[in-house]
Amino acid sequence: EERVQINEMRIRMVKTLRERYGDAFLGGVNDMPLSREIAPDLIMPAEYTERKRYLKLVHSCDICIGSMGLFESIGWKTGEYVAAAKAIVNEEMHFTVTGDFAEGKNYLSFRTAEECLEAVRALAEDPERLYAMKLANERYYQDYLRPDVLVKNTLDIVDKALEKKI
Repeated sequence: EERVQINEMRIRMVKTLRERYGDAFLGGVNDMPLSREIAPDLIMPAEYTERKRYLKLVHSCDICIGSMGLFESIGWKTGEYVAAAKAIVNEEMHFTVTGDFAEGKNYLSFRTAEECLEAVRALAEDPERLYAMKLANERYYQDYLRPDVLVKNTLDIVDKALEKKI
């Protein structure tokens, strides 16, 4: 049931954004048997979904849109968008992340396809806000997600836990 809801939301988002932005919107669904069955018109060409080309495409965009993963997890693409210092519109997050990652500063959230469209519009029509979000995500990546910092922060947590046991 959860997978069905996730797929339905993604399909509504893509259709809504394509209707509003036409060719200026790059997005769709992967080519899989289920996609061919329920949304064949939304399947992205393989040239966009191959890993290296996908990442190149992400780097060419200012605004990236993330959706929820299984068990209401934060979708894995959200971390890629932060690492690429993009403005992010993301389905409502149900978990907190370390540091000062915050709605309104690092991302705009949505619960419906219409709210997603409104968040994209808000960023697209406000270049200063869009730029500030990109800078905030670049800073967040440097402070929390860069691989060496991630390891250091993890070791700091382990050290603190061990100190409490001593």
